[in-house]
Amino acid sequence: MRENEKRRVLELLRRRKHVAVRGEKFSGKTHFLKELAHQTGGIYIERITPIKRTLVKITAELIRKGLAEIDGLDYREARYLDDAEMEKRFRNIPAEILLNMLIEEEWDVPLFIDDADVEGKRGLSVLESLMEAFTVCFSFTKPKPVLKFLYRSTTIRLEPVPHYEIRALLREYNLPDSVERQIIAKAGGLPGVAISLAKNPEALKDSPPARKLNMTFILLALVSVVVIARFIALGTNDTDVYVLSGIGYGLMSFLRFFIYRGMRQ
Repeated sequence: MRENEKRRVLELLRRRKHVAVRGEKFSGKTHFLKELAHQTGGIYIERITPIKRTLVKITAELIRKGLAEIDGLDYREARYLDDAEMEKRFRNIPAEILLNMLIEEEWDVPLFIDDADVEGKRGLSVLESLMEAFTVCFSFTKPKPVLKFLYRSTTIRLEPVPHYEIRALLREYNLPDSVERQIIAKAGGLPGVAISLAKNPEALKDSPPARKLNMTFILLALVSVVVIARFIALGTNDTDVYVLSGIGYGLMSFLRFFIYRGMRQ
């Protein structure tokens, strides 16, 4: 899936160019970055924050790959330690020192960071530092928070994928053809939506929203009745009908605002 986009990213990373992957929610950015990290032997980071945990993970991956040795810990021991045990090993080293250790060198391992646009100022500051030491491929949805990084990167946009690619993605779920067709129609080319529906097909059976009653014609009919009643009252000189119809018209004018606001909501 998205082989052309992958080839473009891989070529840019080979030339040590930063890459920004843009896509809307559920467009498959996470899956895209994880596949690239697997192909390149890179390091995938779900979020920069919490910062200490992320820096430990990056450091641990470098040690496991045999590219670094810190505090007497080398790849032979590190490959048997999970992330939680690594955090314990580095608990006495402040995040600032870990960051400084990482940015002292230029690493040949690409770094893949998901959803950079949701990070706060501190997280974006760390991202800026990491871009000095690593070739970074990060994903985002909203450009404004990561604008200054876009000037240093080449942007690859993830467009909705064709139906046949969504169908190929759904094969592993062994769904009936009728369910597959419904998912493809609802997914709109967004892999994340397709996977979510494949995992929970019951969501397809949700009843459609109730139709809202259009009050426009009812209000027009009531206003017409009131106006006619007032003219009849004027012709027959019936003061009671004239006053009641006037009160009715005033009430409808007052309630019209609340009725239409409820319809819009």
